Amino acid sequence: LSLEYESGSAEIIPRWGEDGSLESIHVMAKLKANLAEPNTDTLHITDEEFLSQMESALSQDMEEKISALLSLSSKLDADFLGLKAHLRQSDSEKAAQLGDDWLKKAIFSLECESKISYTRELGDRMSAEGGDK
Repeated sequence: LSLEYESGSAEIIPRWGEDGSLESIHVMAKLKANLAEPNTDTLHITDEEFLSQMESALSQDMEEKISALLSLSSKLDADFLGLKAHLRQSDSEKAAQLGDDWLKKAIFSLECESKISYTRELGDRMSAEGGDK
């Protein structure tokens, strides 16, 4: 069984208060992956429930990793993810008013969505090479 990442994206959505303060930063991440199956009768990876469980696990893993990155960025007060550029795109005047310690004070919310598609490519390749014996 092999899971290959195909593509990913993230949308950074600042939530501004009425007074112009930054209330929170919402991160919406999406990941597409491909599940390749070696020839086996023990796994039913075309089953929708199995794929749903895999997608849920992948989303949870991705959420934990992104959360750790956001936490580290905040702790180090280092914008290595380029968040302020997204804030400027949203509202350059409000972003300009942020203090030097905005990142340490930032509150993040996170939403992750995963979609797994299925292919027999790996299984077909293993069969051709005699790797499923």
